[in-house]
Parts: sequence; structure tokens; C-alpha cells
Amino acid sequence: VSGNTVAINVQEPGNYEYSINGIHFQESNLFTNVASGEYLVFVRNECGESTQVIFVLDYPKFFTPNGDGINDFYSPTIKNVPDWEVTILNRWGNEITTLNEYSPTWNGKINDNWASEGVYFYHLKSSDVNFESHGFFHLVK
Repeated sequence: VSGNTVAINVQEPGNYEYSINGIHFQESNLFTNVASGEYLVFVRNECGESTQVIFVLDYPKFFTPNGDGINDFYSPTIKNVPDWEVTILNRWGNEITTLNEYSPTWNGKINDNWASEGVYFYHLKSSDVNFESHGFFHLVK
């Protein structure tokens, strides 16, 4: 489904067990192949249990807007993040376009001209929950 890895970090040293959604607890704080979505993370030890909501997102690492029908659009998979907005920036920090749930893809054009090949950056935020994420992707021609 996806290649996302979730690492649960704890500030205090000790022996902990970890779980996503409280179903299966394990000693490792790493969870692999986690699909995008909202999860409730559990951390427990002999002193008790703590929970926190996390969001796991899938972002394409590259896209190729060349009209071949494969990866022609930049389209992050964002589930269970209410009222989200992704701003796409070029390497100089200039805003290229904004994506949201009503306009969730970018075709690789800037003012009807094809964008240059290279690295672009994204910044995701949600006004409904205190959540932000950022990273980069490649436009390949």
C-alpha cells in the first residue's frame, strides 16, 4: 500500500511498548508500510500508557508531466486531515500553486507554461487541526 515508516520517539529513557491504534503492541518503536491516514499511537510501560493522534501522509517523490499517462500529475494522498492546503514552491521559495481537497493535483504548469525540471518544495497545513508538514519532490521531464 505504501512505504511509509512511523518512528515513535519517547523523551524519557526506559522500556516501552508501542502500538498503532492499540491493536498489537511491540518493543520496537518503528512501524513500516503504514498507509496514509489518521492513527492513534500508544506508548506504555510499567508506569502507564500515553496516546497521541498522528497523521501519516503519502507524497510522491517525483512526477513526470510529459503526457504519457504515468505520473503526469503531482497529487499527494491526504486522508483524514480536515481542511488541508498544500503550497508548492520553487527552489527560490516562490509560490507556484496551492492544492486543496477541491483542487488536489498540479499538472506541472505555471501560468500555462511548463515548469522547469528540478526540485520543488511542498508545505502542508490544516486549519482544523494543529498540523503542518513539509518536504520536497522532483519534477522530471
